[in-house]
Amino acid sequence: MNRFYDVEITTFASGLHTSRAVVHTAGEAWAAAREAEALNACVLLVGCQTRDVSYGDFHVWLAGDRAFLRLDEHREWYARGSALDQSNAESPVEFRTLDGTYFSVPRADTVTRSQAFEALDSWLQTGEMPPSLHWA
Repeated sequence: MNRFYDVEITTFASGLHTSRAVVHTAGEAWAAAREAEALNACVLLVGCQTRDVSYGDFHVWLAGDRAFLRLDEHREWYARGSALDQSNAESPVEFRTLDGTYFSVPRADTVTRSQAFEALDSWLQTGEMPPSLHWA
């Protein structure tokens, strides 16, 4: 089976810019995706597919120390982390879309930046939703 991974990182620091890498192993995809770790605000998309079949698209929106995750596998799955301090669970976190506009997500519906990269690493290795997060 000839799987390949399409890794896109969209940044906003000096205007809208998207970089793309198409690689052939999960390890190469992980290396390409980790370039987003150092970026404050960006959108990271990692797709796994063959010529005929999509095995899923892992979306990561990053803003400061928070991330919003979506995994598309025949439906959209959203990740939540462990319980937050309930006093700020509803406070919004602002993320940017691929066209640079903003959208808000309640903090309770986000994960930490480190949880996002751990989840992506796990998905790349196993092809499964990481059980460390709550998916709905």
